[in-house]
Amino acid sequence: MLLSMSLNGCHRNSPPAGEIEYKQAQRDLVRGNLLVAESEAQQATDHTAHASDELRWKLKILQAEINVLRGKNKEALALLADSPPRTLANGDVEVQREVYGGLAYFRLGQLALATQTLKKAQELCGLSNSAACGELLSIEGIIDFQSGDLEAAESKFRQSLQFARQRHDQFLEATSLLNLGWVALGMEHYDEALSWSNASSDVARAIDAQLILEKTLFNVGWAYHELGDFEKALTNLEQARVQAERLGATSDEVWLLNDSGAAQHDMGNLHMAEISYKKSLALAQSLHDRKGLFLADMNLALLLFEQKDFASAATECERALRLAEFGNDRSWQAWPLLLRGRLLAHQGRWKEAESIFLDLDRRSETPPSVRWQVENALASTYEGAQEASQAERWYRKSIETFERQRSSVKSDEYRLPFFTNGSSVYRDYAGFLITHHRQAEALAHMDLGRARTLEEDIGLAQTNPASSSRFVQPQSVAARLKATILFYALGPEKSYLWAVSPTSTQLFELPKETEIAEHVQHYQKAILRSEDSQRVQNADAVYLYQTLVAPAQKLLPKEGRVYIIPDGGLNGFNFETLLVPASGSPHFWIEDAMITTASSLRMLATAPMHAAARGPQKLLLIGDPVSPSADYPTLTNASLEITDIERHFPAGQRVALTRTEAVPAAYPASRPGEYAFIHFVSHGTASRLSPLDSAVVLSAPRDRPEEFKLYAREIAKQPLHAQLVTISSCYGSGTRVYAGEGIVGLSWAFLRAGSQNVIGSLWEVSDASTPVLMDQMYGELERGSSPAAALRAAKLSLLHSQGTFRKPFYWAAFELYAGAFSSES
Repeated sequence: MLLSMSLNGCHRNSPPAGEIEYKQAQRDLVRGNLLVAESEAQQATDHTAHASDELRWKLKILQAEINVLRGKNKEALALLADSPPRTLANGDVEVQREVYGGLAYFRLGQLALATQTLKKAQELCGLSNSAACGELLSIEGIIDFQSGDLEAAESKFRQSLQFARQRHDQFLEATSLLNLGWVALGMEHYDEALSWSNASSDVARAIDAQLILEKTLFNVGWAYHELGDFEKALTNLEQARVQAERLGATSDEVWLLNDSGAAQHDMGNLHMAEISYKKSLALAQSLHDRKGLFLADMNLALLLFEQKDFASAATECERALRLAEFGNDRSWQAWPLLLRGRLLAHQGRWKEAESIFLDLDRRSETPPSVRWQVENALASTYEGAQEASQAERWYRKSIETFERQRSSVKSDEYRLPFFTNGSSVYRDYAGFLITHHRQAEALAHMDLGRARTLEEDIGLAQTNPASSSRFVQPQSVAARLKATILFYALGPEKSYLWAVSPTSTQLFELPKETEIAEHVQHYQKAILRSEDSQRVQNADAVYLYQTLVAPAQKLLPKEGRVYIIPDGGLNGFNFETLLVPASGSPHFWIEDAMITTASSLRMLATAPMHAAARGPQKLLLIGDPVSPSADYPTLTNASLEITDIERHFPAGQRVALTRTEAVPAAYPASRPGEYAFIHFVSHGTASRLSPLDSAVVLSAPRDRPEEFKLYAREIAKQPLHAQLVTISSCYGSGTRVYAGEGIVGLSWAFLRAGSQNVIGSLWEVSDASTPVLMDQMYGELERGSSPAAALRAAKLSLLHSQGTFRKPFYWAAFELYAGAFSSES
């Protein structure tokens, strides 16, 4: 969201009598209270019949400014129609009149008048030292941006930032930072966009500039949308929309409704998306906002296409294409042209579709985020036209284009959700390979899209991400681990399971993702209700076993090791709880198999072997903290769990930090990289919107009572060589699933740090059953069992008990995640 206005004179001393109303309206405009400022400016105008020419014109300029910000461009031009008297020539008033007039003409699509008006403003700035010349730089930047010249726009915004700082104009400074954030979004430099936007917020907050704060929320929301983090995007966009409505920033509401709708659309909430798009369309029509109309028509066209209403989609698409010609920015034409090509391909008009896609791919102004979709659509078109070699070429090219864009995102936090944008590219290419009976290659390419951030962070990714040189031999991996690997890929139309044993790889087709997800959700709810799933023979548990596991039954030896590489809603689901049909009564799959969750075949290729531990094994035990607040009460059995675990390690081979010693800073200070086993006993939090803000809740330092959380982002920075990290707390695994990355939270952070295995919980764990489970597990580890065997044995001890702990709620919360040796190990 761009902003052009700067309020000159904001930093002068108290105004003389007669300007009080004007100054009050100006202050409210700074705060972003557009409706209030508009009313005050009008009241001041009504009482200035005998005021000076300067005051009357300052009020006109202020009212025009407000109208432009509200999208009422015709009203702004009406206010500026007369010329100011000669006494005001070449000063702030005349410069501002030309500046806001030029912007209003531009937004109405009257480009010749906009150019003429702004040229006059440039000439006036050459003759004067008006503070309004900083606003001119902002306006010129906006026009460059909306005309598609992003580099020129960035240059103008940097100049306006310098101008603002030289004059100590904080409002213009915040505005310029905001606009630099928007141009960074246009360049698809998302890390940079968030940095500029946050800097703008800091300055705007200092002067209580509410309108700018609303617009920075907008920028941040759209940045998260483009990064693939639709939930966080929607949160920011909705906050901005509420703010815009309160402030009277109607033109902002047009864009915010569109973008909120896009986030809803990408989250699968199509009805809510349609409501937002139609509201945006109505507002844009009332404001004669052609860019807003374009966005609403384009988004409605995409929605209709997804709903298979192709005739209506074509109508909306053509309307959007006509509107895209506004401003001579050909990058806006990319989306409707892409959809036009897809509609032609749907009709089997392959050559016409091919022509559109090839033209779009050749255009330098086609954004990278559109380009890989163009190339993917072209590949699909060639596939439909039975031109297999061309289809494969373009599928590969689309993946390469996507990967280049992904590599431009540097921060873990921003890179984690990014694969959501390109998951369909990998899935479509895999579908093509399967159709051509190349199932093994399809598996290899799907695997290239998994655990990418984790793999890069631990130093395993050394070559082109999409290069076949990074393929692993699945059967060799299975043979090395003496295991069967079940690799899942869920899709909107159909899903797949690759079952890999040491001697064969088989592909099975599964139902679509939504059907599987419905049964997973039902069964999860039953488990969390503490249902005795085995005794009631839960139908969802049986269905999921029959659907997800039974097809590969012949490759699953009794009591064998199984690695699950899940996808989508299967992340965060414990396969051990599936019910295996039997002649008597069904039993849980954990009784037939030793199951571990993995991130990718490539990670498993370097996973450590699970031989019995040799030599002294050091334990770092942190927990039983002093309750930091009423939200995290003392865990009654935490001290018991710690005492039980300590018994399995000699005194010289364990370090226990409890109560007041169990503060967050104690973890890095204890040199965690020196321990084979690390165990936390505490509360835990899982942040869905910001998974790296998930935390282990520990004691608060005496002098810093608010610093009682050990965050995932801090955990990830401490290198580990542990055989096993156990997070004995609620939601240690996390609650947020990212496409291609899996579930991200505390467990992910410890894997990122280098742990070979991590045990985390999928839901709130029982303070009564957990000490029993952990005591059993460490007893098995003491006898030389691998982490997988030890955890399974402990779970089976609860399952085979006669009490309430036999229910999955108590033993299935904890899941084992396999790590890998980093390239630096």
